[in-house]
Amino acid sequence: MKRCGLIKNKYSSIKFLLLLFIIFLSVQCFVSCSNDDVVSTVSNTPAITSSPICLTAKPTATIEATYSQTATATIIATPTAKATSTLTHTTTPTMSSTIIATPTVTTTPIVVSAIPIKTATPSPNHTEEVSVATSSPQIDVATPISEIVINEVMVLNDWYLKQSDGKFYDWVEIKNVSNNDIELSDYIITDKKNNMKHTLPNVTLKPDNLYVVICSDNSTGFALNSTADDLYLYNKSGVIIDSVHLENIPYGYSYGRMDSIEGLYYFTKPTPLENNTSGVKEISSEATSNYSSGVYNLKSISLTLSSEGTIYFTTDGTEPTLKSQIFSNPITISKNTIIRTLVQEKGKLPSKITTFSYILNPDTTLPVLSLVTAPDNLWDDEIGIYVKGNYDNYFQDWERAASFSYFGEDGTFSINCGLKLNGEGSRESDAKKSFRVLFKGKYGASELKYNLFNNGINEYDSLVIRAGEDYRYSVFRNEMIVKYAQKYFPSLVVRDGKYCSLYINGEYFGIYYLMERITEKLISEKYDVPEDEIIIEDFKPETDGELEAIMNFCLNNDMSLKQNYDYITSKIDIESMTDWYILEAYSGNTDVTQNIKYVKLGNNGKWKWVAHDFDWSFYFHDTPFEKVLVAKLWYTSYIIKPM
Repeated sequence: MKRCGLIKNKYSSIKFLLLLFIIFLSVQCFVSCSNDDVVSTVSNTPAITSSPICLTAKPTATIEATYSQTATATIIATPTAKATSTLTHTTTPTMSSTIIATPTVTTTPIVVSAIPIKTATPSPNHTEEVSVATSSPQIDVATPISEIVINEVMVLNDWYLKQSDGKFYDWVEIKNVSNNDIELSDYIITDKKNNMKHTLPNVTLKPDNLYVVICSDNSTGFALNSTADDLYLYNKSGVIIDSVHLENIPYGYSYGRMDSIEGLYYFTKPTPLENNTSGVKEISSEATSNYSSGVYNLKSISLTLSSEGTIYFTTDGTEPTLKSQIFSNPITISKNTIIRTLVQEKGKLPSKITTFSYILNPDTTLPVLSLVTAPDNLWDDEIGIYVKGNYDNYFQDWERAASFSYFGEDGTFSINCGLKLNGEGSRESDAKKSFRVLFKGKYGASELKYNLFNNGINEYDSLVIRAGEDYRYSVFRNEMIVKYAQKYFPSLVVRDGKYCSLYINGEYFGIYYLMERITEKLISEKYDVPEDEIIIEDFKPETDGELEAIMNFCLNNDMSLKQNYDYITSKIDIESMTDWYILEAYSGNTDVTQNIKYVKLGNNGKWKWVAHDFDWSFYFHDTPFEKVLVAKLWYTSYIIKPM
C-alpha cells in the first residue's frame, strides 16, 4: 500500500509539473502571437512627423496589406512610383486590412494681400478652351532650402482675383511651410535669373499661410510668358531657395504643389489662397497622322491617326470632346477635309486639340491658307462674327478660337489662334470680309515664328487676311500703291504681304491678301526699337496725348515763326508727313478721312505716317490735293495746313 501511495504521489507530482509546463507554453505562445499582431498592424505604417512640410516632405502614404499565406504590403508614395515589401507573417487567408496614414491638416487664417481680390465665374465655354498645352512641362525644381515655397502659379488668367482696374493678371501663390513666422520682405521673386525684380511686401506670413503676388508690369515689373517661363524665389543673400519652370500650362489651369506630395501638378480648378488638391501630373500627348496637313494633288489619301490613348475626332470644324467619334480605322479622303482630334490617355489630362487640314487638287498657283473654326463661330445668330445676327454681330469686337495653316512653296505652318473680323465699313457692306488672326498663349503659342514675307522678320503676334473693298474690281489697288510707297517713299511705314487662296473649314473662299498688322511688336521688329517705347495712333489721336498736343500747337500758334516750326519738326518726321500727302493726293484717295495711322518710334523718336488703306484710290482725279488739305477734313490737315 505504501509503495502504491508513493507511486500515486509520484504520478501526481509529474502531472502537476506537466500542467505547469503547459501553462508556461501557453503564456509564451500568447505573447508571441501578440507581438506578431503588433508587427502586422503598426510597424509597417510610415512615420508621420509634425515637422514643417517643404518640397521634400514625406507624402501622404497609403498602405494596402492583403494577407494570405505570405502577406504583401504595397506602399504608394507618389502617383507614379510604388515600393513593395514582403512580410513573413501568416494568418487567415480571407483577412484583409487597409491602413491610411494622413498628416494632420491645421486650419489657420489665410493672409490676403492688400490688393482687392474678387473671383469671377468662368464663362460657359470655359471647358472647351482648356486643353491647349502641347505636352507636360519639363520639371525644373530647385530643392527648397527655405521655409517658404512657390505653391501655385496661374498664367493666362481670365477669371480669378479681379483687380481694382477690372482686369485679371498672372499670379503666384507663396506658402509658409515652416512652424515659424516669415517676413516676406526678406525674399525676392523674379522671372529672370539673377535679376532681382520684385522684393516681396513687408508682410508677416504665419505658418501654413498663403500669400498671392499679382504679376504685372505695374506691380512686380514682370508678367509671365504663357508659352515658357521660369520663376525664381531668392533670399536676401541672393541665394535661390525655390524655382519652378512653367511651360504650356493649359488655358484656365494653374500649376503647383500639393501638401505632402512631391512634384508639380496641373490643377483644372485654380485655388488661390486655398490648399491645392486633385492635381494631375501629366497631359495626354497629341495625335499624329501618316499625312501631315497640306495641299495634295492626289485623287485620294488613306489617313491613319496614331496616339498613346483614345483618339476622338470631328470633320465639321467643331472642337472634339470625349463624346465625339472614336478613331479606329483608316479614313479615305477624296475631297477637302478637316480633321480635329483630342486624345485621352489613362490617368492624364486630355491633350490639346490638334487640327489637320487636307486641301486636294486646288485650282490655284497661290499659297493656300486654311482657317478652321466651329461653324457657329462664324454663322450663328447668337455668337457668329460673320453675320448681322441678333446683335449686329459683325460690328462686335468678338474673338473666336480657330486654327490657322499656311501652305506655300516656301514652307508650311499650322498654329492655333484667335479669329476676329478686320476693317470698319466693309463688315456690313461687303459679302467678302477681312479677318484678323491673333496668336495668344490661351490658344497655344503666343507668337508665330516664321519668316513669312522674306523680309527678316521672324515673329508675329497677329496678321491680317485682307479682302479689301476693291475685291469686286481690280483686287489690287491698295496693294499696288503700298508697294509703290515701299519702293519710292522709304519715310513711310509700310506692311509686307502676299496674295493667297483662302479656305474656311475646307471650303474655298477666294483670293485674299495675307499681310502684316501694325502692332508694337511689328514696329519693334522693323525699326529695332524697344516694344514698350512705341506708340501707335489712329485717325483721332488719344485725348491729352502727345500727338494731340502737336496738332493743337500747330492750330494755335504762328507756324511761320522759325522757333515754332523747328519745335514741330523735332517731334514729327516731316518728310514722312509730306510723302503721305503726296501719295494720298496722287492716288486720288477719296476715303482718307479716317484711314490714317501714325507711329512714334521710341521715347526720343519722331512720329511717322503709315501707308494705309487705298481701296478708294484712282476713281476720281479732280482737285486731289483738296481732298487731303481742306480744313473740313480736320485731322488730316491739322498739322500740314498751318505749316
